[in-house]
Amino acid sequence: MKSSSVLGRNLTEFMAKLRSHGFRSVDKGPGELEFAHDDFARGPLMKKMMAKALSERIERFDAQIKILKCRLKSKKASLKVETLFQNLHI
Repeated sequence: MKSSSVLGRNLTEFMAKLRSHGFRSVDKGPGELEFAHDDFARGPLMKKMMAKALSERIERFDAQIKILKCRLKSKKASLKVETLFQNLHI
């Protein structure tokens, strides 16, 4: 088992890391630690995450649509040339 000084140092480092990421301590009572962050709440954070995921999904669909439109354009041009050759009477 690790000594209490090592555990204390790890906890202090962990708390410093939380603060460096914008978390702040919340008073809970003796022997209790709690941290909060404005963006780390289920409601607002979930909305941000869902909006980002939806935006990324829309971007992927837009890219797929662009590719399909290019393929369709190419196929139409190819069919047009084919039709012209079939209708060519020499």
